[in-house]
Amino acid sequence: MFDKSLTKKYNLNRIEGSLIMILKWLGILSGGILIIIGSYAIIHPEITLLSLILNVGIVLLVIGIYNIITYFQQKKEKVASGWILIDAIISIILPIFLISNYFITANIIPFIFSMGILFLGIQRIGLALDIKKLHSPYWKIMLIIGIIAIIFSIITLIKPIIATLAISMVIGIILIFYGIMCINASISISNLYRYFKD
Repeated sequence: MFDKSLTKKYNLNRIEGSLIMILKWLGILSGGILIIIGSYAIIHPEITLLSLILNVGIVLLVIGIYNIITYFQQKKEKVASGWILIDAIISIILPIFLISNYFITANIIPFIFSMGILFLGIQRIGLALDIKKLHSPYWKIMLIIGIIAIIFSIITLIKPIIATLAISMVIGIILIFYGIMCINASISISNLYRYFKD
């Protein structure tokens, strides 16, 4: 007697196996693309920074349009907040400025990055002095990190190209890391499925 339940189970396992294989190769493909983009970001830092400006600009523009739609929907219900409208206007004006002034923004971002590192260095030195009062042996390490951060920030302020390279390098490394993780996860899920299937 032909068992229909066995046929159904076989078909389900077959479909499940096919889906796992598709997800595996999609994950590997996505990971590979991320690694290529990350490597490209490290090799071409100036293009990476301009792409970052463009992407941030587009995201802010979308947020601004969404906030305007939200504001007018809330206005109909008489619960609209003026802050949402202000946020929407800023979110639209700022990306227009960012996108239309590519090279000005490209010079501002390294400056902001350098100032952020400078602030981080000062903060670490202050923290090191606080730790010293607690008689902790780790205050010297914190102090050294703070000094290195300040020196690096001064160098990047004098030579903004170094800040541009640093930003692109960080973006590139993060993308490569996520690419590797994506490939590893895809292969692991596929192997795990085969293990439990067997």
